[in-house]
Amino acid sequence: VQGGRLTFPLFAKRTTLKDHRLQGNMVTRGVPLVLLGCGGVGSTLLGRLQRCAPLLASRYRLRVQPVGLADSSAGVLASDIDDRDAWMQWSELKATGAKLSDIQGSLQLDEFHASALRYAPDKGVLVDCTATDATTPVIQAWLNAGGCAVLANKKPLTGPLEEFRGLTAPELGGRLKYESTVGAGTSFVACLQRMVAANDDVRTIEGTFSGTLGFLTAGLQDNRSLSSLVREAHASGFTEPDPRDDLSGFDVARKALIMARTCGWTWGFDDMEVEALYPTELQDVSVSEFLDGLADYDTTIAARNAEAQAQGTVLRYVAQVSAEFISVGLKAVPLDSPLGRLRGTDNIMQVTSELYVDNAPLVVQGSGAGNEITSAGIIADIVAALQA
Repeated sequence: VQGGRLTFPLFAKRTTLKDHRLQGNMVTRGVPLVLLGCGGVGSTLLGRLQRCAPLLASRYRLRVQPVGLADSSAGVLASDIDDRDAWMQWSELKATGAKLSDIQGSLQLDEFHASALRYAPDKGVLVDCTATDATTPVIQAWLNAGGCAVLANKKPLTGPLEEFRGLTAPELGGRLKYESTVGAGTSFVACLQRMVAANDDVRTIEGTFSGTLGFLTAGLQDNRSLSSLVREAHASGFTEPDPRDDLSGFDVARKALIMARTCGWTWGFDDMEVEALYPTELQDVSVSEFLDGLADYDTTIAARNAEAQAQGTVLRYVAQVSAEFISVGLKAVPLDSPLGRLRGTDNIMQVTSELYVDNAPLVVQGSGAGNEITSAGIIADIVAALQA
């Protein structure tokens, strides 16, 4: 510590990464990685990358090495491609809740992004694990410079349609991957992209894309009150610190919009019908007041639940997407349907198309949240981007 600031080895000179190193009997290609956002997913990703290193080297001949890290306060660059100790120190620092700006020699974000861009040519990888749309121009610059980008952050893909088209432009050669924005590690986006590539006309997408809301609707099916379910989920850490971040439906809406745009539909966020699972008068109160006040909404939800059960259906929080409409909200679905049979926190996507007809849709199900599965999805996308 010098002058109250932590000192770790930082960027001192440009390191060339266009090298091919011999590891055992294998020639591997060095791949620099710059990580934006080092919270739960970002820090889990760093650990998983270390565990995956032997597989990446043996199967894909890749040596992925982090060289830059940024949070909302600052960015840091490693002094050498193989400076693994620095990365462990930075990760440990973030685990304490400290900011990267506490590191001596850290860079302001504009300077960091400009310096890190040198790693983009020859398919350096930028990974965005933030939750802000401020990274959109950074990602675009990285792709334009020849790099690959992998997103867990939904917001760059759910802004103006022109920005989505810029990030996914055909001339970029598929170097942007974003599976983890929708299904964490479950291959919802890849399935849609394969259907589009095969000219299999996608007609409808329907699914549940929130583990938290899946937990709540499964509890409603057991005739529990919404307010008690939200309290349990909040106390167990299943929701965000403010449960309205989950119950607003906006996170599911962003996922629905990404899937729509992947299919070539030109929806915008303002076009969507989004149903929140709480009344508007609870929007601006404190979290404790919200949890207390939600009990007044129990009667309304219980009546909808009873009506659904009387018709032999169950309530699910469903995203519905097509060329004609896009919405997210509570929907009564048949009990024996893929969505009706869903229990727990799994996500599910049901697609109809020219080939996958109404009575035989494509159904994909799997865990859609969690740091480990999201980081696994990111690594799979890194490999796919480098092979593009």
